[in-house]
Amino acid sequence: SAIQPSHAQSFSLLTNFSVQGEVAEICAATPDGRTVLYTDSDEQEIGLVDISNPSSPVQIGDVDMPGEPTSVAVMPNGRFALACVRDSNALVVIELQYNRTRGVSSLVDAETIATLPLSGQPDSIAISADG
Repeated sequence: SAIQPSHAQSFSLLTNFSVQGEVAEICAATPDGRTVLYTDSDEQEIGLVDISNPSSPVQIGDVDMPGEPTSVAVMPNGRFALACVRDSNALVVIELQYNRTRGVSSLVDAETIATLPLSGQPDSIAISADG
């Protein structure tokens, strides 16, 4: 189930997490709030972290990019992520694959299914609420 918003007036640190790659930059969460995707421009990849237990995050993988990813966003249905990649001037479509057990979906794999050329140097992406 999705994490319900609270009405807290402040934030407090729950934990720190060191990613497998070089650095986590731009982040996006899946709609259920259980997984964070992040750009790692130095390693030229999108990293995936399971935060279903927020006090104990787990790196679950990464997806190689054809250059430096500058932004990542997840579709509202959670099936796909989109990444802007500067060096190859591309929009990369990533399919997110889930395992569903006892009514809970867990991200188990992600892979590039399309690379679309863009002109210029893509820097940022946003997805509308209706996808």
